[in-house]
Amino acid sequence: MTDHSYRFSNFDAEGMKLVTSNAALASLASARIQLAGIEGTFAVDWLEIQDGIPTIHFELPENIRFDEFRCAGIESLENGAIRKIYFLRRFKIVTTV
Repeated sequence: MTDHSYRFSNFDAEGMKLVTSNAALASLASARIQLAGIEGTFAVDWLEIQDGIPTIHFELPENIRFDEFRCAGIESLENGAIRKIYFLRRFKIVTTV
């Protein structure tokens, strides 16, 4: 397993907003990470909040290159708690003339 982290300021930079209600922040530590094309989910090991922006820390198997993924969305429950954090593979749109 290898250590990784994701700072949610990146989430905002990628065109999405993270609403950090008390329920959402409290639930980040128990949320599961889902990577597109990878079977199973991964646990958040610990949560750090710096300048009001959360960072999640987690481990992935060594054969997964986390830099090939980008955060795509967050699944939250009706009470605002976060259940899953989704990452899709990075891709480039190529057009022909």
